[in-house]
Amino acid sequence: MKCHVCRRRIEDEERDRERKRVEKVRRREERRTDREERRRLQKLAAKRREDEQKMQQRIAVEERKILIAQRKLETIRLLSELFARIKVTLLRSFQNPCFSAEKPNLMGFIGFWVVWVESVLESPRVTPVSESCGKSWSLEFKCSVLGQSWNQS
Repeated sequence: MKCHVCRRRIEDEERDRERKRVEKVRRREERRTDREERRRLQKLAAKRREDEQKMQQRIAVEERKILIAQRKLETIRLLSELFARIKVTLLRSFQNPCFSAEKPNLMGFIGFWVVWVESVLESPRVTPVSESCGKSWSLEFKCSVLGQSWNQS
């Protein structure tokens, strides 16, 4: 009987060892899968942060481009308004007989700037801002600057 008890105890111990070994293998496998999952999530989070940072950089670049375009447009508007005022002032001045002696030099200088501003305004990227910058005004002013006749028709 003693042998029978010893044998049973030995079998129980072997079953316990086998159960512990299986449990140890299962825990090891579980820890490995947990580590893999954490690494995968960390890589995913890092990729999201990187994508978000790239998107923020793109937005900043686009905002900067918009700001520069707005500044250029405002500059063109201001130049347009300035030359409209110059036109009015010159037309009033040309009617003054005292001004006729200085007329050719000043007219050439102003004509150059008017042609330059109009070339900027006529570029495909920018349209005239107001009616005072339209074609009839520019043709009239160019003709008056260059001393040619102009017919409005």
